[in-house]
Amino acid sequence: MRPTFINPDTKDYDITSEYLYLSADPNQGFRSRLPRSILNKILLVESEEVEFLKIATDEIPAGSIVVDAGAGQCRYKEAFPHTKYFGLDMAIGDSDWDYSNLDMVGDLLRMPIKDSCVDAVICIWVLEHIAEPIQFLSEINRILKKNGKLFLAVPQGLGEHQMPHDYFRFSSPGLEYVFNKAGFTIQFIRPMGGYFYFIGSLLKIFPSIISNSIHNRLLNRILSVPLKISFEYLIPYVCFYLDRLDKGKGITLFYGCYVTK
Repeated sequence: MRPTFINPDTKDYDITSEYLYLSADPNQGFRSRLPRSILNKILLVESEEVEFLKIATDEIPAGSIVVDAGAGQCRYKEAFPHTKYFGLDMAIGDSDWDYSNLDMVGDLLRMPIKDSCVDAVICIWVLEHIAEPIQFLSEINRILKKNGKLFLAVPQGLGEHQMPHDYFRFSSPGLEYVFNKAGFTIQFIRPMGGYFYFIGSLLKIFPSIISNSIHNRLLNRILSVPLKISFEYLIPYVCFYLDRLDKGKGITLFYGCYVTK
């Protein structure tokens, strides 16, 4: 059965059960044995992402129609069991992703959804992949009800990814500009983590860079464990505490944004 807010002149979509979601545990292997209190200080991006999602879940009432615009594998679905969640994506981001949990596959610049019928939209790590960000935000504004809510997270400091569809990085004034152009009222644009979170997250790729540059298998094995422990565990843990020194947070992992129609 198709959702009632889908435009009648668009194609039928297979709607998966709202109770199904893709279970993707990033903390496999050794990490899975660490307590959550430690993981929150090591997985810097993920912990800030969870905090932002908590804000969204607290602000979105039970029974609300929620569209995840650019849902990918619908990995945020489990955060909104109290809502009527629908995942929409163009399904072109990663060739090895499983898009089977999507409720709708369609153009994010021309969403197959009626005007003013959605209570809230979540949009996590998507805006940087949209070639026309103001048009995209205007389209979200169109489908939202009056006073509808948009929760959007977008990176400031992140390497190129999902190529070739990676177009922008946004500053806080840049985000303010595009939100205003799209007709939104800004509730907050908040840096999620500061300089040390940024450094701690960035240095996590150092072991893989070293590994790829050393062709001696034995030397790689010798270096792999101390490098991983240092750059994937110890340094992020220290950066978690050092980040309290950065009050301005002009360099951040990503911005968490809450705007309303």
